[in-house]
Amino acid sequence: MGRRKKRKKVVPKVVKRLPKIFLCPNCGRQSLSIAMTPIEGSDYSEAVARCGECGLCIKVIVPKLYQPVDAYGKVIDIFESFEGDIEEAISRNECIGGGANTNEPGESGEVPP
Repeated sequence: MGRRKKRKKVVPKVVKRLPKIFLCPNCGRQSLSIAMTPIEGSDYSEAVARCGECGLCIKVIVPKLYQPVDAYGKVIDIFESFEGDIEEAISRNECIGGGANTNEPGESGEVPP
């Protein structure tokens, strides 16, 4: 007499999800959130990255197809190329970036044509 055949256990497939909270380049904590706001009449969005711990705020203009993960790369680039006092900007509650310190299209404060 034979045994009853055992069923194979179904292993659930792990789906990796994109992060919603990122590492802050200023304070090093996992508390940087990015809000994407589409700009009407254009193919670009404004991404605003804010740190919940140190108060860092960075604005960047990115294409609408970008996810917050993609905008995070631009935020890091702007933070590293910023030629000013970051602590002073934080104390004044100003957002850095999206202005005169970048020359690449899509990163300036104006929407490219």
